[in-house]
Amino acid sequence: MGNLCGKQSKDAFDGPGRTLGSAPAPATKASVPAGAKAASTQNRTVGGPARPLGTSKPRSDPENLPPANVAAAEAAEVRTLEKCREKIKARIHVIELWWRHARYQLGMARLELKRIMFSRLVEA
Repeated sequence: MGNLCGKQSKDAFDGPGRTLGSAPAPATKASVPAGAKAASTQNRTVGGPARPLGTSKPRSDPENLPPANVAAAEAAEVRTLEKCREKIKARIHVIELWWRHARYQLGMARLELKRIMFSRLVEA
């Protein structure tokens, strides 16, 4: 079956191949550009405290931040705490509902047990 809009390409496996042992030897040494050696000798400091964009001072000092950023951070913290409180309240509510249901089931089981015992006493 040929190509519709062009010539059929030559199959890569038609010609003679080579064995695994005839592969060329890999290079033993990689070449390093001259500029790379000069750049690696410079003293670089990696890590340290995070900095807000546009400043050179660390974020750990609240005095270095503008008042608007401090107010925004405090408001975000308050919102986060409120969300956490809401989630905890919802979980407590679910636990209370489960506990009420468990107590109800236990009470129903006790009533059923009493009914069975009474019916056995009446039958005997």
